[in-house]
Amino acid sequence: MGNLSAFMRKEFKTETIVEIEGFDRFRDEKGNVLPFKVKKLSYEKINQIRDFHSIEKVAYDKKTRKPVVVDGIVAKDIKYDNDKANANIVVEALVYPNLKDKELMAFYDCDEYIQMPSKLFTPIEYVELMRRIWLVLGLISPDDDEEDNRKGQSAPEDENPEITEIKNS
Repeated sequence: MGNLSAFMRKEFKTETIVEIEGFDRFRDEKGNVLPFKVKKLSYEKINQIRDFHSIEKVAYDKKTRKPVVVDGIVAKDIKYDNDKANANIVVEALVYPNLKDKELMAFYDCDEYIQMPSKLFTPIEYVELMRRIWLVLGLISPDDDEEDNRKGQSAPEDENPEITEIKNS
């Protein structure tokens, strides 16, 4: 067997925070666009969020109302709420602005932090923010992103945000 130390580096276990370009309507007192900070969530954390938004039930035959059994295994009917899972991933990954901040949530009349992305951002900003966060999290590759731009499925080509690593936490 080879040396495994290449797979056991400390930085692989830390959630790095990176800075991404903010949106034009969020500016500081000097008129500068405020950058956002994104935590690189682990794949395990992303899957935990996705699992949280899945509901698994026994599948029933509509006519007989008996459980569906295939090869001796009871079939499952899995419902997945993609919109809530995506919003939850955005909230967990976005460090600044902190969408769990009580004052910010009160300002936008939100009882649950999962409501915050749709309250704070316009629909176009929200889609673009998800694209930028997905790039940071490695859920899409820059190549996928460029292909979407060519097909007209993403933000305009002049919207290529800078991503800058700022610290380890």
